[in-house]
Formats: sequence, C-alpha cells, structure tokens
Amino acid sequence: MKLSRRNFLKSTGAASLAATFGHWVATNPAQAYTVDNMYKNLNEPAHSEMNLSVAFIMTQMAAQSDQGVVQGWEAWLEEKGYKDQWDAPLQDGEGSPGKVAAMLEDAVAKGVDAIVAGFVEMEAVEGALNSVRDAGIPLFTVDSGWKDPALCDIASNNYDMGAKMGLYLIQRMLGEGKADGNIGRITANFHHGTRKRGKVFTEILSENEGIKTLDERMIQYEGFFEVTMNAVADMLTQYGDEINAIWTPWDEPAMAASQAILQSGRTVDDCFVVGADGHIPAVDRMRDEPDYPMVATVSQSFPLWGNMVAYFVEQVVGLKKPTKEIVPVPIINLPTPLLVKGFNLPPAGTPTWMFEDMYNVYMKQAMGAV
Repeated sequence: MKLSRRNFLKSTGAASLAATFGHWVATNPAQAYTVDNMYKNLNEPAHSEMNLSVAFIMTQMAAQSDQGVVQGWEAWLEEKGYKDQWDAPLQDGEGSPGKVAAMLEDAVAKGVDAIVAGFVEMEAVEGALNSVRDAGIPLFTVDSGWKDPALCDIASNNYDMGAKMGLYLIQRMLGEGKADGNIGRITANFHHGTRKRGKVFTEILSENEGIKTLDERMIQYEGFFEVTMNAVADMLTQYGDEINAIWTPWDEPAMAASQAILQSGRTVDDCFVVGADGHIPAVDRMRDEPDYPMVATVSQSFPLWGNMVAYFVEQVVGLKKPTKEIVPVPIINLPTPLLVKGFNLPPAGTPTWMFEDMYNVYMKQAMGAV
C-alpha cells in the first residue's frame, strides 16, 4: 500500500479514523503530537544530500509483526524518496538472540549512522548494547521494551492490551452464564509484550475467583503453532466440555488453538479463544466463518511503527534535530483497538489497527452517532 497522508486517511475513512484516534489522542497527547508531526512531514520534500547507512535488524522475519514493520519502513522510504539514498538492507535474526547480538556488533564495527532493531530481547544482547553505547551510535528499537542506550522504543501499551484481552474473556464468560467456568491458558515469556499481557490477565483472574484455570502451557517461539495445537488438543481430551475458553498471547497461537477446537468437533459455541495483534488472516476468519472459535483480538499498528522509526531516523540522525524535540518520551505507545467477532470487525482489505475499538462504537451509540 503506497503511503501518504491522504491514503492513510482514505484507507478507512476519515470519520472512522478520527473515532479510532479520538480517545487515544486525549489520553496520549505527547505521542499523538509525534504521530501528527510524522504525517505532516510526508508533505515536506526529501533531502537529496541525506545519504545514511542504517543497520536495519528484525529479530524474526517469519513473524507477521516483523513483516508489518518492514512494510511500513519501506513505504516511508519510498514515499520520501530515500529508498535509493539510504543504505539499509534488511537483516533477519531468524529468532536467535545470538544472531541479533552479532548483527549489532557488526553494525558497530562498520560505523553505521544509525541502528534500528525490532522485537529484540534486550536483556539477551546486553553485551552488544554496551558496544552500541560506547560507539555513540543512535539506536531506535521497535517492540523490544525500552532499555538504554536506545533513544526510544516504539510499540503498544501491552498492559493495556492484556487488560482488553482479559476483560473481554471474563465479560463474555459472565454473559454466557459461566461465572464459575473454566479456561485453558497458553503463555509465552520470551518477549516483553507477551509477558506483560499474561501478568495483567493473572491480575484480572484474581478478581474473578469463580473462573478457574484448568490447564496452562508455556510455549517458545520455535514451533509454537504445532505446540499450541497439541497443547489445546490435550486440554480438550483431558477436560472436554469443562473448558469454556482459551487465552493465548497473540493471534497465531489463537489460530492454532481455534484449529484444535474445530478438529475436536467443537465450535465457538463450545469453547472460544482470544488473541492479540489484529493479524489479517485471523481477523478474516473471525469475520467470515461463523463457527470459528477465535472471537477477539487487540490490533497493533505494525506498519505505523515502521513509518515512525524511519521518520525518527530522518529527523534525529539525518537532520540532527534534538532528540527530545522529536521523541518526547522514550516509550512510544500507539493505538490498539479491541476487535470483536460479530460486532466491530473491519471489512476485508482494511488495516485492522485503523478500525474502531469496541468501546468507541459503544460510545458513539450512546451519544446517538450514526
């Protein structure tokens, strides 16, 4: 999708976009200011003498999240005219912290102008981060959890995401008369975001003591889809219809859990699933398949993260503007609408993160908006 402020607005409709951002803008003024400046910048001409070398490192390009960030990064460079000016070949860590650390050390050795690193487990590459700090190379991270020497980390508020996922699961169970129901959990602690979502859900469960966790399984990134399918199949074999819902840390395990439920002969009426990320394949199945068990996701704006980190590199490294002027806070959290099956799923082809949060829809209804 070609990026421009006009297309950004047209892709979902200005009214829908305004509704999506309305509450977020009110509660995140510094970050909304940054987003607004970023899109105003699209109308400014490229700087023909800005030739930068950037180490552009994604931890796991097999993941849809990493792919979305790369799409946003590339769209920004093409729109601004930097695609042939910036030397920024994509590097794939293939899920290995050791490989990511080696890429960071190599960037230091080459003396690049800037480093962009996505989805890094920062504690696992601390030695390489020390090298980056000592070299004084500007480091921008994406969904890695902020850690010095990064100038900023661009992501979502994963505590908020965990609350939205967890509250919806509880509310749906209560609405189905299952205040004393049971759930299964798939958890993942290898990434800061999935850890935070899981911790928030644990707190939510502590306030809803009638709902019990019958089984919990930990997954790693490697082989997660098959592992999740097998884990949920085991849960259903052991507990059968006692399990009313499955909590998963992101959409792809949610799809694996849904597949296991369907293969057991059950449907969404027997056991439902919640996830996170708003990946298009998951949302498409939620929208188009009535029996599909996945019922909710919290959408993240991966391409917007790619747009934003490119803008930061241009402004801070290329134009040498003061970091605080461009990056007002070190952690930039962008919108995450809650999308629910049968209620507020976007139409096919619409970037899911641009659509309206379920509660924004409720608010409009209450205010009498059309």
